[in-house]
Amino acid sequence: MPPLTEPCQAERELLKAVGVSLPSTLRVEVGTRRARALAWVFTRLDAPPAAFALGRTVFIPDPAYFARLTLPQRAALLAHESVHVAQWQRLGAPRFLWQYLRDYLRTRRQGLDTHDPHQGIALEREALAYESRLLPLLEVAAGAEDAPPPAA
Repeated sequence: MPPLTEPCQAERELLKAVGVSLPSTLRVEVGTRRARALAWVFTRLDAPPAAFALGRTVFIPDPAYFARLTLPQRAALLAHESVHVAQWQRLGAPRFLWQYLRDYLRTRRQGLDTHDPHQGIALEREALAYESRLLPLLEVAAGAEDAPPPAA
């Protein structure tokens, strides 16, 4: 998959099929030089991120990873990251970064998984809960799109 800087249309359409609209201002960068460079910075602190949001942009550093996901998984990933975009807007950058870093350090100090759905980073827990509720709906909707029309 070549670097992408346009919103992912198939994923947006699938999300719409289950009643979810990504913000029109959301930018998605898959495999861009900027996405890879930012991921490298994050890798100094932790494992390389599959995706992350900064401001209104979702960065997916590894296009091969994104291409291996199913359409419902890609849509769920974008929905998860769109929660972080909304958090950035709701909290503002300084407060978002402070809360994320504070919870990150707490979970690491306690030996917990930072993305644990019950004890991890609070901002991640919110995004993970949304993603986990949405993924089954996306899988059904994607299956319905691929299913043959009912016999007459």
